[in-house]
Amino acid sequence: MSITPSRTIGIGVMFPLNIKTLGFVASRLALALKAKLILFHMLINKAL
Repeated sequence: MSITPSRTIGIGVMFPLNIKTLGFVASRLALALKAKLILFHMLINKAL
């Protein structure tokens, strides 16, 4: 039985602060590794 690495990259982003920079870098990394890219929206609760 062989072990295969996962081909998924997950990135947490806060809209609209860093979506362009992280999205660009993450998409290039995903293309280079032939991986799927998942963007997670990180919600910050400022009331706490």
